[in-house]
Amino acid sequence: MASETSGLLEAEPISIITAENNSNDECEFYTISHFEKDSVPRLKRSEAFNATWQGAYGRLTSLVRTLYEPCIANVCERMPVKTSPLLPVTILDASGSATYEAFPTLLMHHLSSMDHVTVQLSPFHCINLSTMISAFVSQILHHIPCTPEISGLCQAYEPNDLTLVMTAYRAAGLHLPRIVILLHEIQTFPSSVMNDFLSAVMSWSDITSPTPSIHLLITYTAPLPLLPRSKVSHDLYETTTWVTSLFAEQVRMYLDLTTIVLPDKSEFWESVGCAFFAEPRSGLWLGRSIFELVRRRYWHTTASWDAMAQCIRLAYLEHFRTRPLSAFVQGIPDVETLSAHWTSEIYAELRLSFFLRAAIPSGVSPHMRELAYDNSALLHALSGLQSDMAVSMSSRATALAALHEVLCVLGLTGAYGTKLGLTGCTAIALEWIPPFTDWDASRTTANALTATTPTAQQVDALLSHLCSTLENKQVSELVDGISRRLHAIESNLDAAVAAAVRSTHESLLSVQHAAHTKARAQNSMGEALASWVSGIWRKSVELPPSLGLSIWTYDFGEPISTMLEGAARSTIILALDAPSDTLASMSAAACTAPGQRELSDQAPWYEWEEHMSEVHTLRETGKDLVNASVPDVCRLFSLYKDSSRFINLADWYEAFVQSLQGEEIRRKHAGLDMENEDTVASTQMRFSLALNELAYMGIVGPAGRKIEHVSRLIWDLPVNGMHEA
Repeated sequence: MASETSGLLEAEPISIITAENNSNDECEFYTISHFEKDSVPRLKRSEAFNATWQGAYGRLTSLVRTLYEPCIANVCERMPVKTSPLLPVTILDASGSATYEAFPTLLMHHLSSMDHVTVQLSPFHCINLSTMISAFVSQILHHIPCTPEISGLCQAYEPNDLTLVMTAYRAAGLHLPRIVILLHEIQTFPSSVMNDFLSAVMSWSDITSPTPSIHLLITYTAPLPLLPRSKVSHDLYETTTWVTSLFAEQVRMYLDLTTIVLPDKSEFWESVGCAFFAEPRSGLWLGRSIFELVRRRYWHTTASWDAMAQCIRLAYLEHFRTRPLSAFVQGIPDVETLSAHWTSEIYAELRLSFFLRAAIPSGVSPHMRELAYDNSALLHALSGLQSDMAVSMSSRATALAALHEVLCVLGLTGAYGTKLGLTGCTAIALEWIPPFTDWDASRTTANALTATTPTAQQVDALLSHLCSTLENKQVSELVDGISRRLHAIESNLDAAVAAAVRSTHESLLSVQHAAHTKARAQNSMGEALASWVSGIWRKSVELPPSLGLSIWTYDFGEPISTMLEGAARSTIILALDAPSDTLASMSAAACTAPGQRELSDQAPWYEWEEHMSEVHTLRETGKDLVNASVPDVCRLFSLYKDSSRFINLADWYEAFVQSLQGEEIRRKHAGLDMENEDTVASTQMRFSLALNELAYMGIVGPAGRKIEHVSRLIWDLPVNGMHEA
């Protein structure tokens, strides 16, 4: 346990939400008292979250596995091939790829379906040669049925004896299969131990020749710059560069190296990230604010599938935990059920969203008037809205699929800095309007992410121009590719939504047929295709019904960003500006930590009795906050806020001394214990230490003009703990 003084700033409870699809994971949903009468709506929201996130997780997993399947298939094809006496080595170069944490598991799953024994070694096994050989032997013996004879052999031999493998297989009456050794993240292995191990294994393999046959499988994940493969110099990721540094010469000369390059970060992003947002297949659609957050974290923080999935899961969770209409994602209840478990405010919330974009300058139609007063009619209209929402979202998926195929034919995929790209077009298609989003287009330049993102009109013009300039052969290729993509989308949708996609597909074929019947102009097919692409793009950027956006969409990135990204500067400034409030907030957070919510301040518990808990320390600290004196660094910061650009140290010191004298007078009038009277030397020391702390935080710096001045470095300061803001 931590001591009484350590970790005070770390006592605030932090909830870590993983991206794994664990069926046993139960997130705590609270009743929204303003809209819900009992626990039934809360349970419906919880069930809807589990169902939608399960679909989203399955979609993300399917996309990433589809991306890596060609590479894994290439590895499996090379397994049975042994054309030379050298040790076959397959290198999976993931240096330019995003991180997929489950890739070793996926790879071993495919290898296990073959007649192989796969041994996965990690740096943990590579402590020394004996430990590494022992791990190698034990994993091979794990595939032999455990019998008394085999157990006796394991006890008779040393765990690091390679001859035990052949002896055990002969005793079991089995032939030693092909052995695949997987070294994941080879750059993390100690080079000397790994080379000794490979030398020992190759010597053992030569002795037991022609069986067993060994295949070495290596993954190299040292990161490269964020540029796509096509933009990076070939010498930068040439395998010989790092192979020479990892493998000794006496080992490298017996290796038959083959390199398979995994998809780079840009391909990973377009095939997984963009594809998911275009077509989540989960019943919940995410908007541009979440898309930009995921993109920023992917390209600027961690290019990781797990980080992407975690961000998306938090968006799903926030939608179902905070929005009362999210209970209707999986189905619309009848009037009796709604009245029994929801308050009347839920009808007001439904109507507010339903009529949000309804302009009524000249009167109200009879149908609108009926929906405004009849609850049954409102719910009846709501029941058909889910399919309408799905059809509206399918048009977006259709347009982005066609756009992606156009970019593939033109060779523009993964190209950044251009006005036309899949990422920018996906962002445009996901853009909605307040109050259904907190996305602000004015933040584009500030975020430095979408500075080249075009408008919807620009995309329309660019697509029309590109398609109209294509030759007939390219157009035919493009139409075939779009047809395949539309067919793939249609096969995964229900009947109503699939019919809309099928109608779009039929319109494409009719356009192609009409172009063939026209005069044989060079660009006749291109112009026809341009007209079709422009039409489906305009349809995709049309806003769906407002109530559909309230129920089946989520587009508020700020709460998710707050959970995932720390605000170090604001935290420091607020703590300096209001130290008592900060400690009180930390104390309250600690007292409401898991397991402490239902306990009183004097409730007995083990850590309290042993005085080993940070919660105990903060509770005790909270009792003295009212009478505590302000820390010197906070006192100096309060004077800092009223200063100009350049601060004279002598004036600052005099103000600091006057502040200390005022504190002594206050404590004297309040009848509190007086602090020890400071000497001039001790006061100067306190001032110097506080000044050094501010300089260490980056709040003050050298002035550069006079030695007795310091420069003020920050200006956006809170006023009295943000009370007046």
